[in-house]
Amino acid sequence: MRGSVCGLPYDRSVPPLGVAQQEWFYLPIAGACLWVGAFMLVDRWLQSRKGPLPADPLRTCIEASREQVDHQIWLLRNVLWWYLLPPGISIGVFFGYCAWLFRDGPAWLFLGVPGSATLLCILVYWGVYRLNQNAVRKTLLPRRQELEDLLASLGQPE
Repeated sequence: MRGSVCGLPYDRSVPPLGVAQQEWFYLPIAGACLWVGAFMLVDRWLQSRKGPLPADPLRTCIEASREQVDHQIWLLRNVLWWYLLPPGISIGVFFGYCAWLFRDGPAWLFLGVPGSATLLCILVYWGVYRLNQNAVRKTLLPRRQELEDLLASLGQPE
């Protein structure tokens, strides 16, 4: 449909610049990605400021390594809150919107497609969470214990 705005030709079938009415669901996904990226950048920046200096004694370097391992354990134990949940909520909003679009169709389309996609997403997120918890248990906790034993073998600081 053709029209004119301020004497210029205008095609009303073409959406205006900006976020179209039906594309609002991209905003939560973009926000979740922005949150995860900003969290990772700030976390890395804060951790890089805590490193030992080359002239520090061995005990200080081992303690700094233990603190890094402790922080990695914290990150992986809390991966659900800072990494998985923000995009998961956004994906849930997207699947809910898809279900809303199919509301006038058959029930299997209204409930089945978004429901099965949500179930698949939950299974993938559960698998990622379990992998992270296994990494903590099998890799990081033994490494932390090795650092603790090494610190104990050095004796008490003077």
